[in-house]
Amino acid sequence: MATNCLKIVFIFILIVFTPGCQKNIDYRDRYTGNFTFSINEDTGYPGGDSVHYDTAFNYAGMITKGTDAKQIKIYYTQNGWAEAIIGEDGTLSKPTSSGLGLGFSGKFETNDKITFIYVMPFAKYQNVIGMRR
Repeated sequence: MATNCLKIVFIFILIVFTPGCQKNIDYRDRYTGNFTFSINEDTGYPGGDSVHYDTAFNYAGMITKGTDAKQIKIYYTQNGWAEAIIGEDGTLSKPTSSGLGLGFSGKFETNDKITFIYVMPFAKYQNVIGMRR
């Protein structure tokens, strides 16, 4: 009887004082949410005149987790988004499987501020700054 009581007390102590299981924390969580993006876009058309158009606009977008474990999706214009690989330190790089974009680089300055450059075909260049809303 005393042995059973000791077993019960021992099991109780183990249950009470054993730390709970930690769930896996996805480091991308701190970088997702609603952002206001300021986009400076330079579009050039190669040819004899090399005409360039410089446009600045803002967009209320969002950043979500991507389909792969290290990817995020940045919805920064009404008709466009960028997919990026994000390191635990907030650095951004272009996934090898991404679509037409020719160049992409950037980083999270803080958990609430992102900056990146996106170069697309047909001489379109975007410099983007996003601030958490």
